[in-house]
Amino acid sequence: MSKFATGACRLLKRYKRFKCYFLSKNSHFLTLKAWNVR
Repeated sequence: MSKFATGACRLLKRYKRFKCYFLSKNSHFLTLKAWNVR
């Protein structure tokens, strides 16, 4: 059980890091999109 939990935690951390990187890379594009929607 603990092994599975640690694995899930590691996966979550990796996903969060990727999400942060993806957002930082496309933040300008996303803001432009948001402004266009408005």
